[in-house]
Amino acid sequence: MDQQKKFYVALALFAVLALVAWMVMKDVPFRIDVPVSMDRGHLVFMPATVSLRQVTLAVLALFALRSWLHWHAEKIRMEREQSEADLSS
Repeated sequence: MDQQKKFYVALALFAVLALVAWMVMKDVPFRIDVPVSMDRGHLVFMPATVSLRQVTLAVLALFALRSWLHWHAEKIRMEREQSEADLSS
């Protein structure tokens, strides 16, 4: 299977996982403190509310982004190798 097909299959699987996570997980919020600035050498925190569903979707989005970056880098490498092979011929 070529790189492009693998990439599209991976994106489709990430979409299916995201859909399953959205349907199965409850939207129960929890509070986290996010550091936003420094004040006289001390961190200042701002409370934020997120749900486990949002965290799961964010992780899946990061994996999809990583897959896209890998696919794009491989595409550039192949083009570079092809141009080097054309120049050496």
